[in-house]
Amino acid sequence: MSDDKMQAILATLERLEAGQATLSAGQAQLRVDLMARMDRMQDSLTGIPDDIAVAMGAANNAREKNARIQSDIDYLSEQAVIKERQIQRLQTAVRELKGEP
Repeated sequence: MSDDKMQAILATLERLEAGQATLSAGQAQLRVDLMARMDRMQDSLTGIPDDIAVAMGAANNAREKNARIQSDIDYLSEQAVIKERQIQRLQTAVRELKGEP
C-alpha cells in the first residue's frame, strides 16, 4: 500500500475518532441534561400530593360550612313555623276578644 493511501486512511481514522469523541461528549451532556430535567419533574411531582391535600382540606371545610349553614336554615325554618302558629293563635284570640267571627 502506498504512503498516500495510508495517510488518507489514517486521516480518515483520525476524523472518525474525533467525531466519536464529539458524539461521546454530546451523549454525556445529554445524559446530564436529562437527569437534571427528570430531577425537576420529580420535584414538581412530589409537590402534587401536598397540593391535593390542601385542596381536599379546603373542599372539606366548605362542605362542613355548608352543612352548618343548612342546619341553621333548618332551625330557623322551624322557628318561623312556630312563630307563625303563635301569631295565628294570638290573632284568633284578638278576634274572639273583639267579638269577630
